[in-house]
Amino acid sequence: MHLEYRRSNRYRARGRLGRRFHSGMEFKKEFRNPGKDFRGAPFWSWNDELESSELCRQVREMKRAGLGGFFMHSRIGLITPYLSDEWMDRIRAVVRESKKAGMNAWLYDEDRWPSGFAGGIVPAKGLEYRMKRVECEEMHPSSLEEVLRREGIVGIFACTKEGEKVRELEKVEDRMKKVAEGKTLLVFSKKVAENSEWYNGYSYIDTLNPKVVDAFIESTYEAYKREVRGEFGRTIPGIFTDEPNFSEWNGRAFIPWTELLPTIFRERNGYDLLENLPSLFYDVGEYMRIRMDFWNTVTDLFLESYSKRIYEWCGANKLYYTGHYLCEDNLTIQTKFIGAAMPHYEYMHVPGIDHLGRNIENLITVKQVSSAAHQLGKKRILSETYGCSGWNMSFEDQKWIGDWEYVLGVNLLNQHLSLYSLRGCRKRDYPPSINYQQPWWQHYRLVSDYFARLSYMLTRGKFHSDILVIHPIQGAWSVYSPRDTSRTDEINKNFVYLSESLCRIHRDYDFGDEKIIARHGKVLRGKIIVGEMEYKLVIVPPSSTLRASTLNLLKLFAQGGGKIVFVDPAPELVDCQRSEELKNLIESTRRIRCDKDLLRKTLDEILPSDVEVVDEDGKQIEPIYYQHRIAGKAHIYFFANTDRSRSYDATIKIRGEGKVEEWDLLKGSVREVPCRKENGQTILKKLFQPTGSALFLLDTSKKATKKAEPKERIVSTINLKDEWKVSRKDPNALTLDYCQYKVEEGKWSDKLPVWKVQREAEKIGSNFSITLRYAFKAEFKKRHGKIFVAMETPERFSIKFNGKELKYKEAGWWTDISFKKIDITKLVENGENILEVSCTFRRPTVPGTLVFVKDGTELESVYIIGDFSVKKEGEGFILTDETNMVNVGDLVQQGFPFYSGTIAYTQTVNLKKGEKTYIEFEDLDTIVTRVVVNGKSAGTIPWKPYRLEISKFVKKGRNTITVEAVSSCRNLLGPHHHRAGELFSVGPGSFSDEANWTDEYNFVKFGIGRAKIVQVKIE
Repeated sequence: MHLEYRRSNRYRARGRLGRRFHSGMEFKKEFRNPGKDFRGAPFWSWNDELESSELCRQVREMKRAGLGGFFMHSRIGLITPYLSDEWMDRIRAVVRESKKAGMNAWLYDEDRWPSGFAGGIVPAKGLEYRMKRVECEEMHPSSLEEVLRREGIVGIFACTKEGEKVRELEKVEDRMKKVAEGKTLLVFSKKVAENSEWYNGYSYIDTLNPKVVDAFIESTYEAYKREVRGEFGRTIPGIFTDEPNFSEWNGRAFIPWTELLPTIFRERNGYDLLENLPSLFYDVGEYMRIRMDFWNTVTDLFLESYSKRIYEWCGANKLYYTGHYLCEDNLTIQTKFIGAAMPHYEYMHVPGIDHLGRNIENLITVKQVSSAAHQLGKKRILSETYGCSGWNMSFEDQKWIGDWEYVLGVNLLNQHLSLYSLRGCRKRDYPPSINYQQPWWQHYRLVSDYFARLSYMLTRGKFHSDILVIHPIQGAWSVYSPRDTSRTDEINKNFVYLSESLCRIHRDYDFGDEKIIARHGKVLRGKIIVGEMEYKLVIVPPSSTLRASTLNLLKLFAQGGGKIVFVDPAPELVDCQRSEELKNLIESTRRIRCDKDLLRKTLDEILPSDVEVVDEDGKQIEPIYYQHRIAGKAHIYFFANTDRSRSYDATIKIRGEGKVEEWDLLKGSVREVPCRKENGQTILKKLFQPTGSALFLLDTSKKATKKAEPKERIVSTINLKDEWKVSRKDPNALTLDYCQYKVEEGKWSDKLPVWKVQREAEKIGSNFSITLRYAFKAEFKKRHGKIFVAMETPERFSIKFNGKELKYKEAGWWTDISFKKIDITKLVENGENILEVSCTFRRPTVPGTLVFVKDGTELESVYIIGDFSVKKEGEGFILTDETNMVNVGDLVQQGFPFYSGTIAYTQTVNLKKGEKTYIEFEDLDTIVTRVVVNGKSAGTIPWKPYRLEISKFVKKGRNTITVEAVSSCRNLLGPHHHRAGELFSVGPGSFSDEANWTDEYNFVKFGIGRAKIVQVKIE
């Protein structure tokens, strides 16, 4: 990343990552084609038996697609033993190829996730190394004798229960004492994490214990150092840690634990934790203070034992420590799993998050990481993005989600996921795969270049905002109970509403974590300073308590003329104690309801706005968010329309005057745009399409010269015919995902989904014969072309087609290297066709683990591919003769239900030459669309507007228009049988969800809408 390591253990930018910025030719050139450090680096799923030649081929594929690097990530399905000599050999091969190709080869520190267990190496060392918890159990007094015989008891209390209220609480210390009838025993037991298949037969680790984390560092980080340290800080920029945490996913009421926690708690807080365990679960005693102390202590322990240790190791070895922590999304789950997210970002060279699913939810996740990065001088902010979005995630989907993240502060895209192999269960590993398997892969450079340019611009200069919002995690801790999270949920709900409201009224801000403020906060020149940022106004959101250090800073800020707004219900406590000082401060400042319109009105009264985005009636266009950066005399503004369905004709008002340029993120071009001055503001107009965006640069050292845009007047509109001639660029397909099966010489089963057959076979065990029977129908009148079966590992099966034995011969692969083709052209008959495949079944994993074995069996769908059409008939499908004509609309209904590839639509139209000419579409149900005019590529439409200028390619008279519509793997690979249809959060379970299963097939639309040619004159 062209960054140098300093002894201060912080990375500082130099050269083109520095904060100086000039809008001259050098930077415009780099903007057009940014280097690898600004380009996406996906998770590259190493998920099968790894071959160096194939790995190196895929490195070159990613380079061609415009990616800047990748994270070498062990995933489900890996056969090459993790961290073995063979694994390290593959790492070395890829690092060599990456160096040759000019790519960044990032490491990843775990076998799957969460990071810490080293594939089982660490927890195998003993119980001390395993995650621990303390559970609270309510019991009848008669159970006392039995309870006293248990191991792991850390506390027993007796009380009177009235609903959830605890009365007359006393500790049971005398083993001989009897507890009165009518009382309830509160039993606190230490539990050690149980063995789990996910952790390869072991468990997760105790991340609160530095000795355990040292064992993780030794097993993984030091292992990589021994193998590839020569490329640390060069070809290998850094290492990703994924979802470390200190709690488990289970439904019980518990708190995290480590053996030394009682001792450490007493040292840091001055009182006994074991005497106060009930207060962590029930509203008894000084429960708010005790909870805040507990979660503060646990958070610090996690930070010190895990984050800081790995950060310092990486710093000493010239690697960037990056990744993300589990459950950053809201205050409740942050508390349970990591305590707080923001303090950890101080100890990451490249702080990061994840954002999963096809949505733009959980805004606070992004603002937490970007705020800490702004304050702590971290130039790059990573997001693991797009996982679970499903196989049909379009280029427009990627732009919509990515723009939303980038406008909130992200500037390093870590796409989830690029699958090495689709074989077996791997194709269902939280798709999509952003790799060569996708039909749109050859067009992906468009997306890569777009985000590379955006990353480049959003690392120029320094983020600017005048507003600091105090983060209320401390208040959330004070009311969090594992038995009842409703009060924490309420604080979170108000916090999310306030955070989203500020974005919607165009008042950008940073969060201020109270731990970070305590370490890096001060008041200077009437502003509140947090690290490298300074703010003119502080907003205190609804919460229960503030830290004393925060109150002291706010008092100094107010005394110096700083503006503070408290939002109700405002905190009334300081360190969970009543405070007259806080009460007096609130009374001397502004206090408002938690209401967006009132918030806007209040802020307008006390702080001039930096940016306004309004419609023709002067109303704020709330779905358009912005980010402002300052680089010397250059002010960079990125605007993103988060609305997927509506366009906005926006007036943008920017404080300051100068020349305005639009830096086109799709084309890489720069042009001056017309603007006017009014009351110290620069005002410009911009039409934002649904999911549209724009990046403007205001150069205050130059004067505006452009007064107006040329106008276009339509001179002719020609509606293209609804019927088009079509041709396939790829084989058509029929997915056979149901079959019958028999074991040994037993009876044939009923027809079942193939995944159920795999499940039944695994129940039986290993080393038995199994036969699968797939069936499909054909109804050809005049056949032509080829037909193949595509199946996985055909060399392991005995194969019969319509009773004739087939010997597998290498005939190439289709879609994925594991989908091997077998020619059945001469064997397909009209009527029913039967494919039978037999093998010796062997469990694919070592029992009790997710360690995959080399000769394991994974029974999967097979695919009939070739030159045919697919017609729906009853509950099934029939292969029929191809058609060369289709109508606009959904191709699923016109012979292509399972198709994964490119369809070329063609027709001719008579046009005049000399006019500016566009092709426009009502709709495009495609991932991306390319237009060819008279045999020459006129351009590609990756997202709205569905309009492309084709003037250069038009000739007088007859013109041939070809529209290449590109689909995804969704209709080929599914999930096909979920009652909800198209899913926007997709995981392995989505393909076998019995509760929502339907035997009917559901597909996503694929095809183009009505099109027209529009010719205009420039005036």
